[in-house]
Amino acid sequence: MNTVLITGCSSGYGLETARYFHARGWNVIATMRTPHEDILPRSERLRILPLDVTKPESIAAAIDLSGPINVLVNNAGIGVVGVFEATPMATVREVFETNTFGVMAMTQAVLPQFRARRSGGSRKCDVERDADTDTADRGLHREQDGDRRVHRIARTRTQGV
Repeated sequence: MNTVLITGCSSGYGLETARYFHARGWNVIATMRTPHEDILPRSERLRILPLDVTKPESIAAAIDLSGPINVLVNNAGIGVVGVFEATPMATVREVFETNTFGVMAMTQAVLPQFRARRSGGSRKCDVERDADTDTADRGLHREQDGDRRVHRIARTRTQGV
């Protein structure tokens, strides 16, 4: 049975991606900085693990506890609301550390096992939201787009790294 490790599962696309794969019979490793056991169903095919993609020791622990992984979904990320010129550089660095280096670190952590098995895949979830859409439309758009995105991730599993 295939196993998917998904980062950033505490809400939004990560949470829905975990639900999607679990509903289709996959083993799911749902990770989040602060684990919340009550947001996903209890199942022998689902584990919730702590993971901070900016901390190498957290990445190593999650990978060790996960066992063989077939697909990595890099969903963890943080966003900033406001105008760029008013954003402190410390915040910009934090966003870059999580959203860019976190993806790279997670991918580096799983590639050795993909190469050893000559199988596996990694995906980055990039989500853009239309700031001109009102709240009700945005929620509907997010729900509809989320299902298509998750389906696309599931269908594009890479064979042979």
